[in-house]
This record gives sequence, structure tokens and C-alpha cells, in this order.
Amino acid sequence: MDPMKLLRSLEEFLFEAIALLFFYPVTFFRILFKPLATMRYAESEERMDQEGRYNAAVSPPLLLVLTLVLANFIGVAAHAPQPQSAGPFAKMIFDSPQYLVLFRGLLFSLLPLVGAVTLLGKQNVAVSRNALRPYFFAQCYLTVPFTLFMTLGGIGIARGEGTPLLMGTVICIACCLWLITVQALWFKAKLSRSLLASVLTALGVFFRAALYLVLVAVLVNWL
Repeated sequence: MDPMKLLRSLEEFLFEAIALLFFYPVTFFRILFKPLATMRYAESEERMDQEGRYNAAVSPPLLLVLTLVLANFIGVAAHAPQPQSAGPFAKMIFDSPQYLVLFRGLLFSLLPLVGAVTLLGKQNVAVSRNALRPYFFAQCYLTVPFTLFMTLGGIGIARGEGTPLLMGTVICIACCLWLITVQALWFKAKLSRSLLASVLTALGVFFRAALYLVLVAVLVNWL
């Protein structure tokens, strides 16, 4: 192995790792406080050439994965209880941090998928990888704060009593309201429809994604 190539690879890895420490919180708070602008940024980046994409941010899928890893660490640190009635397959997932991150990634990816497919359907555009990708990545950004705060709220609810239960419930409700509000404004901007119609579309996306998520979770628990 060429020592110089190895050093250059190590140099690149270290730079990217350190850069993530800066760009992760920057991107996260940009999504939280300027969600529509961040979603437009993702759409525009996906229409660029591969070179130079997300030069000033973390890409949506990577940001989602990092957030899921962070959520797992928080769950472990908080001693979040595992489901008591989990089946063998579900126990295998919960017992492995890698499987758990992958499983949660697939679950939470249902939300951006449903949102992106819904928009294409409303635009009468055939669903293809090229058409889906910009909207899916934009929706991935929106899913990141939702994922983290729902995890935090879920930990509080899992405590089952007192202040943690109350705080967890408030966090989950606020998180859902934030997501639906931003979704509605996004659909309003994309489809040039009334606010009421956009809110109904956003609610439809939210509840369909939640239904799919529950069905997948029940299926996994049953296996």
C-alpha cells in the first residue's frame, strides 16, 4: 500500500470528521428555524452536478443517520426501556445498535417518502428516481428534528409517570405540530393552493406515514 495515499486518505477522513462537528449543528438549527429555506436548498443541490453538492451543509440522508445514532446514544444514556412484548426478530433489532439505527432509519424514511410521492401525485408527475430524489431529500431534512425530538419525547413517555411523562407528551405534540405546519407551508408553496387545502394534504401525509410506520412496527414485533 502506498503510504502517501494512506496519509491523504487519513487526512481527508479527519477533515470530514471535524467538518461534521461544525456542519451538523449548523444544518440542524437551520432546519429547525428556517425549514422551508433548507428544503429549497436540498432541492437545488440535488439538481446540481455531483461535485460540490452540500458544500455548506450535511447531506440529508447522512444527517438523518447521524441523528438516529445520536438518538440511540441518548436512549442508552437515559436507560430507555425496551418493549416488553417484543418478538424474537424485534429483540434481535433492539439488542443491536447497528440494526436499531438501520430499522429506525427505514421507519422514519417513510415520512419523507410519503411526502415526496404525494407532491408528485398532486403535480401529476410520474414517480421516478430522478423526479423523487429532490423532494425526498428535502423531506429528509424536515424529518431530522422530528426524529430527534420524538425520540426525546418517547423516552419521557416511556417513564410512564410524573414530570417525564408530561414533558415527553408536550415535546411529542409540539414536534408533530411543527412538522405538520411546515409540511402545509411546503405544499402551499409547491402547489399554489389554499392554506386549508395544504393543511389537509399535510395531515394526510402525516397520518398515512404514521399508519405505515405502525404497520411495519407491528409486523416486525410479530415476526
